[in-house]
Amino acid sequence: MFDKVEQVKHLPISFGDIARYVIVPGDPNRVPIISELLDDVQHQGQKREFNAARGKYKGVDVSVVSTGIGCPSTAIAVDGQPMPVETTET
Repeated sequence: MFDKVEQVKHLPISFGDIARYVIVPGDPNRVPIISELLDDVQHQGQKREFNAARGKYKGVDVSVVSTGIGCPSTAIAVDGQPMPVETTET
């Protein structure tokens, strides 16, 4: 059986909030700058070095999620995206 993760621990994003196409700047201050190029922008939140927004670019859904500095935080931003997880019944 699969259940949804409601929110990722290190990211201000819930399951299903990420668009198919994602722009991943390092600096969280770049998220609002990039978001100015999008239509229908929704700021999804910020926690530590992670900042997230979603909008449309030329009609296409796009997410912008900052990664912070270095490989470990980038791995959290990329690998830590919400996805179904397997659970077992007890």
